[in-house]
Amino acid sequence: VHGDAWQIEDLVATGRVAERGLENWTVAGRAVHAGRDLAEPDAIAVFKQLRPTSNPGGPPAAVQVATAATAVTSRVGGFSLSSPEASADTPPQTLVLATNRLPLGISELAAVRFGWAAVLDGQADLRLDIDLSRMAAEDQPRPGLGLHGRVAATDVHLLDATSLQEHFFIQRIESPLDCVVDGEGITVRELTAESPLFTLQASGRLPINAAAGWSWLEAAAVADFTLAAEIDLAAVARGRPSGLELRPDVRVTDGSLRVAAASRAEDGQRVVEVRLSTEDLEAIQGSRTLRWDQPLTAWLRGGRGPQASGLRLGEARVISPAFEIAAASHETYTEVTWNADLQRLGGELGQVLDMEG
Repeated sequence: VHGDAWQIEDLVATGRVAERGLENWTVAGRAVHAGRDLAEPDAIAVFKQLRPTSNPGGPPAAVQVATAATAVTSRVGGFSLSSPEASADTPPQTLVLATNRLPLGISELAAVRFGWAAVLDGQADLRLDIDLSRMAAEDQPRPGLGLHGRVAATDVHLLDATSLQEHFFIQRIESPLDCVVDGEGITVRELTAESPLFTLQASGRLPINAAAGWSWLEAAAVADFTLAAEIDLAAVARGRPSGLELRPDVRVTDGSLRVAAASRAEDGQRVVEVRLSTEDLEAIQGSRTLRWDQPLTAWLRGGRGPQASGLRLGEARVISPAFEIAAASHETYTEVTWNADLQRLGGELGQVLDMEG
């Protein structure tokens, strides 16, 4: 779509053909952005460079290739995918993926193929053990991939797939991974992500194919999970080209947002709780600085009985120095209570929200 060209260079592979198929194999190479004027490679010259030569006193060819694969992976853009040797009575069930400053811009190929709305740019270092044992296991309700290892990425840009306009920038993100991914959700034993923008910790099972908002909470209520995140709003504002806007003339410049969510079984039903809180919010409107030093907190609790088709709101509350809103759901009606300091409400929220009328 954008006329970009990508090359896989220094491709090397080794493996052993056994009765049950290919074993103890490794494929390695380098992903390189070739720009927009990619010349046709001289295939004959490349073949001559890689053609094996007779060397009776040297190491076996497989050892030579494995050594070359390690050398290739250590270079910028290097990657390797391998299947370690399995036991005699067990087929290979693990893949090992490693990358070194892999260019994330190659994601535009997948974006074109699968119609993604966004692409990534930046560099990533991965070391993942991919567990395939769940894919064909009869005792598993859903086939899935186990991912264990560590992910680190630098200078990550989230771009519009068509215009390449930047949506977001993260200087660095780093996280250990220990989870299982299937077609409906991700089961997390350990997920800890850290970047200058946010910290995130999660465990349990989270849906990945549900819509955002209430639909996601309904899907998440089926299994146990916990999630906690803290977001630096100043860093988020710096990471967005247009800043973090509350309205066209007001942009957030400082503050933090905390998010906590959990799902569990309680008294014969599934319960979901979500809590949001902000602290030390600061924004600018033209040349004027707006500050809200006192926190704003919001939380909700929903329940889902054994025979219920969806999640029902139990209680919800929003608390700030200027107002408090509480809602409680009953069998046939929902009760909402408001308590507001109108003078303070108009003065404080009127600075950032359009209160006219």
